[in-house]
Amino acid sequence: MAASEKGFAEGYEKGQNEGFIAAENAVNEGMIQEALTFRGELELAIQEFDLRKNEILDDHLNELTDLAINVAEKIIKISLKSSKDVVAKMIVAAAEDCRNKQWAKVYISHEDKAIAMNLEKDLVDALNQISANVKVIVMEDEPSGTCIIESPDQIVDASVGTQMDNVRQIASDNKF
Repeated sequence: MAASEKGFAEGYEKGQNEGFIAAENAVNEGMIQEALTFRGELELAIQEFDLRKNEILDDHLNELTDLAINVAEKIIKISLKSSKDVVAKMIVAAAEDCRNKQWAKVYISHEDKAIAMNLEKDLVDALNQISANVKVIVMEDEPSGTCIIESPDQIVDASVGTQMDNVRQIASDNKF
């Protein structure tokens, strides 16, 4: 083989190797850029997915909380209608916060006035702990479950409506 042929063959081989390396580097660089682009798109898609997931969870959690409160309110109203002991127990529980007062007024609804007529021992004892001077006042326009105890230095509203409003407020304040 002549020197020129040998030089040509070596140059051809060297050029071919450099070309392969350059092509391989170009392909690798393209793949790296494509992978980086894909990674960025994937990260953005994951962030959007998480955001939407949280929105859906918040919406349904709020709906479920509202539903639970509404169901509880319906159950309480049914309990009030089916058992007059419920209001008496509410008065006894509210009386725990009011003891040894000069006087007290217990406000109940017209629908619950049967309680005022038939005072049970637990209720009488609870009222006596509040004061020796207790007056039960029946209010005409208030819903069943109204229970307000007034004394010289405080008013305790243990009414079902007030308690349900408190539960709603707590649930609203603690929404995720």
